[in-house]
Amino acid sequence: MTVQGIARTWNPISKTLDVEVPDKDSFVRLKEEDISIYSTAKSGKNHTIPYEVFNLLGKPISLIQKSDGSFSHSACMLNEFNALNVGDVIKATVIRITRISVLLKYKGLTLFIPFKEISDSRFYDAHEYFKLYHKVFVKVIQKSDPSSYIIVSYKRCFSDNLNNYNSYDIVIGKVTSEVTYFNDGLFIEISPRVSGIMNCNDPSMFKYGDKVRCRVRRVTPKGLKLDFLSFVQ
Repeated sequence: MTVQGIARTWNPISKTLDVEVPDKDSFVRLKEEDISIYSTAKSGKNHTIPYEVFNLLGKPISLIQKSDGSFSHSACMLNEFNALNVGDVIKATVIRITRISVLLKYKGLTLFIPFKEISDSRFYDAHEYFKLYHKVFVKVIQKSDPSSYIIVSYKRCFSDNLNNYNSYDIVIGKVTSEVTYFNDGLFIEISPRVSGIMNCNDPSMFKYGDKVRCRVRRVTPKGLKLDFLSFVQ
């Protein structure tokens, strides 16, 4: 039987978590192994409560009643883990953003987007693509053991590819970096799966993040060759 509860109180001595179950008008106590499939050994920087427990406090969680009558949240998480397959595309909520990675929540599970799975283009910071608590589509690309975060990809949810482009097409993209080996062009991100090099006489007139309108001069196996047309406000 599955019930819904709200995580309320962590006991650091017994290492148990009290969960309020509104439908039963009562509390149940979870043993440490029934709290999460992730390790409860690590604490956050500003508190002594385990990181995984801290993220549950005050929030609704699902519980499974086991054959001995006790309840488990980790059993629900394990079922959710087993239900996901590599290749699945799911919608998850962004819960943490660093410069080089993103954590998301999907049901009771935590998902991880590494830097290289955000975009094929060169970029500085994952904050350019994500906002806290927004929902985004991601693709499952790696599962190991249940105690590790599932690795997912943001860029692989985009169907855009070089076959969608032809010479003389007009495209809008974002300036990401200079082509340093010739110093006469800029890398442009059209989408997380498509990028190109834009010819320009003076790269210094552009800055990172500028939006530009370009004409496709040529499509190559490595990307688009572009000519600058104008800035986009």
